[in-house]
Amino acid sequence: MANKKDIQSGAVMEVPLHAGKGFGYVKLILSEDICQHGIYCMIVKIYNKYSSSPLSQSDFKAEEFETDDLLVYPYLMHSVPPLRGTNKWRLLGTAKLTEEDHIVPDYIGSWKFGGISEQELMMECEKEYGCDIVRNFENKSVFSKDYESIKQMGIWGHYSHDAIKGILTINLLQSIRKPIFDLYSEEEVKKNFWIHFCYSVATQRQQYFKDMPKVSRLKADIS
Repeated sequence: MANKKDIQSGAVMEVPLHAGKGFGYVKLILSEDICQHGIYCMIVKIYNKYSSSPLSQSDFKAEEFETDDLLVYPYLMHSVPPLRGTNKWRLLGTAKLTEEDHIVPDYIGSWKFGGISEQELMMECEKEYGCDIVRNFENKSVFSKDYESIKQMGIWGHYSHDAIKGILTINLLQSIRKPIFDLYSEEEVKKNFWIHFCYSVATQRQQYFKDMPKVSRLKADIS
């Protein structure tokens, strides 16, 4: 059975989606293995892979998680995922880190909580200094006015494992063309804070991420 010491860079985990809607898959990377500044962050790479039932150990292919075929921009998680119980994330094995996995992602400084729409990001880039960018996980301000180089980026912030599971659930169901209202009622999307939050971050900007060149899509142009 997996425990905390088993969570190392390259760990591939199977995540049960909300409401028993299947399973998604992530690769975890510890920032201390790729970042020289010694700031601890757990980077969650959400892969574009869905299964309606748990994978058997023999079905796990490490090379599937060495492709950078990601569903969304990498997220940061503030704690180890659950390793026991009905909602546990199951450790399948370890995959090699790719060139992109060794890049420390840039993040948009969060001037607001929740999802940022395309229009809001454009407006922020047009301000005097442009968008605040968190680089190398440091609290130093660097700025970019180049919307095209940051339009795919996620917001700086550390999420709980359940928030990431919600974001994974909604984005993955959208990617396989399952209507969101098969999972949640319209009323739940409107009134439940976390459901609404997860729904709001499943935006067009995620498609930009998948369409952009690998490696370079993780860094803003601040020249």
